Amino acid sequence: MTKMGHYLKLLNDMYACLKILGKKYKEARFHPVFLANCNYALEELSNPYNVKLHQLGELNKDRVIALIEFPGLWIKTAGFFALFNRTLCALSFCDRLNLTPIIENWANCAYEEPIPVNGTKYVFEYYFESLTDISREQANKSFNVIKPTNLNMDLVLLEYKVDKWYAPSTSYIKHMGEIWKKYIRLNEKVSNQMTSDIEGVLKDRRTLGVHFRGTDFKLNVNNHPVSISEEDYFYYIDEALDTGGFDQIFLATDDLLALKCFCQRYKNVVYYNDVYRANGNTSVAYSTDNRSLHKYRLGYEVIRDALTLGCCSGLIAGASQVNIASRIYKSSKQEDFVYFKLIDKGINKNSLEWIDYYQKHIDKDTLNGH
Repeated sequence: MTKMGHYLKLLNDMYACLKILGKKYKEARFHPVFLANCNYALEELSNPYNVKLHQLGELNKDRVIALIEFPGLWIKTAGFFALFNRTLCALSFCDRLNLTPIIENWANCAYEEPIPVNGTKYVFEYYFESLTDISREQANKSFNVIKPTNLNMDLVLLEYKVDKWYAPSTSYIKHMGEIWKKYIRLNEKVSNQMTSDIEGVLKDRRTLGVHFRGTDFKLNVNNHPVSISEEDYFYYIDEALDTGGFDQIFLATDDLLALKCFCQRYKNVVYYNDVYRANGNTSVAYSTDNRSLHKYRLGYEVIRDALTLGCCSGLIAGASQVNIASRIYKSSKQEDFVYFKLIDKGINKNSLEWIDYYQKHIDKDTLNGH
């Protein structure tokens, strides 16, 4: 859900609550009791610690299940690590309350295939081990069930003073590293392939990781990072190479022109040559291709980029969800980068909303009214 959508829902809930209170206390006018109840209602609606317990059945009475769900429209428009990093926020909330987390399917996300992958129809489990031994079917018949809200998931941002989502605090990265270490495991098939791929490109060399986010970031949509150019990286890459003793550069990018630009300027640039990259300003997440399991492979490739960056000794990156994930992964291994630079030009403030753009230019079903 967008921030605007969240606030609109909050206002709608407040209005409904005030209508009830107004009906009950209409004779009291502005009696102090009425005002006190209004204030209480507003506080509860905006309270990130507030939870609602559901009884969906009789199973698992010894546990409190957390069904982690996201708004369907947002899922369709979200990149992989937007989904993943928001899941970490939910897991942080679950961990605090000792809940048993279960991720409902990221249905209709950009990485969902029409057939099962790696033995499952659930997108998260294409790549990762299940978080619990309780199935989703059992969870939906359980005695104690909580569905974390957006406010619940935002609690970790408040706790670790994250004012800018794309530039989180060091303490937030460290905390989320602990959450990653506790809950996140690649499944066996993906883990084996991932290890082989990363070892094949890094080869135990001291590597400077560089992440460049191109394609749709060039649109400069509202509440997303201001786009940066390849030239914005050159000073920091030169500095890192002069002072950091790096043997090579690992380049992670979704942009074909950026790949060409960096390879022309620097020697010893390594990258994955099987990654699907694009020109223009449409994210590769919404691309089509004839290769087998294209959507699954898009997810695998961006996970691999993030983990490879997290295995590098240094990192230079623009503000993005991939950069955040790579830093959290690095922290989960209790390691630090010897050189780190976040290139941040701030956040766009304009009228171009991402979801509106997605519906108009990308989502064919929406365009066709399906």
